[in-house]
Amino acid sequence: MPLAPIDHLRAALISLHVLAVLVLSLPAPPASTDLEDLEDPVLQQVLTDWAGLARGLGWALSDEEAAEIAVAGAQALGGARQRVAAPFARYAAITGAKQGWGMFGYLNRRPARLSIEVEEGGAWRLLYRARQRGADWRAAQLDSERFRAFINRHSWGRSRPGYEQLVDWLACQAGRDLPAATRLKVEMLRTPLPPPGRVLAEGGVPVSGAFWTVERALPAPCRGDG
Repeated sequence: MPLAPIDHLRAALISLHVLAVLVLSLPAPPASTDLEDLEDPVLQQVLTDWAGLARGLGWALSDEEAAEIAVAGAQALGGARQRVAAPFARYAAITGAKQGWGMFGYLNRRPARLSIEVEEGGAWRLLYRARQRGADWRAAQLDSERFRAFINRHSWGRSRPGYEQLVDWLACQAGRDLPAATRLKVEMLRTPLPPPGRVLAEGGVPVSGAFWTVERALPAPCRGDG
């Protein structure tokens, strides 16, 4: 039985949508990338590794030359992606198919995990730590996909204002959930990616340090109260 014209139209529209989503999802660095963008310590490590690989293959490439090549390549790739994606921009805006963030850029080898402690009776107690059993206060929220995507920005040391807002919200919830608690401490724990053998030997991912340690007195004010 031959397909009706409406079926052909439907197939064409579906194909167009799949093509648009595919093009809009193409990974590429921003076309505006410059040398200042490469000051990120995580990216510096990636560039150093690539320069070392090049030297191992006989190409005497310095870290500075690797940075210049990376910027030129990023600008070329980003510009090419912009040109390819431009015809689909209006469609993405209407349908909501726009890709809101860059994907598959490079691996964060110095990630961090959210850690929350409360002070009760003069002693600190671990309340929550990402992916750690037993420290699962409000884990249904904090481990959800949307929260993890939001917290991941702070793992890279980005968006300090957003982090402060997160701490305010956590203090509000802790004040409501834990009436005996007097202080809240929130920080990001550095957890560099170790070899698998070390994870097995230590029974988990080791912590190498912390940053953005913030404390709040409890109970804390909540937005919308009063």
